[in-house]
Amino acid sequence: MDNAKNETESSELKRAHYTQLGLNYIWSMLYFNLKFRKASLLESYALLAAGSITATKFYKMDRAAGHLMVPYVMWLSYASYLNGGNWILNKDKEGYSRD
Repeated sequence: MDNAKNETESSELKRAHYTQLGLNYIWSMLYFNLKFRKASLLESYALLAAGSITATKFYKMDRAAGHLMVPYVMWLSYASYLNGGNWILNKDKEGYSRD
């Protein structure tokens, strides 16, 4: 019974981890390549949520792993702040954004 529970937890942990990694990749494409700045801002909030969920799951599985995710979640918070500020200050400039 415990083995099945561990496999389920491991599967959920992997899913959370790969989700946040995918969102991280997508953010770069939205912001830099496609210049969808507003969409990248909304996606950065989703990335922050996914990173926080991943950190929580890591912490439940292994405390050290959870603690190691704290700087990443802090970075995601700061990056979302920068993305938001950049969008607010530049959204009216011609050529800044395609959305």
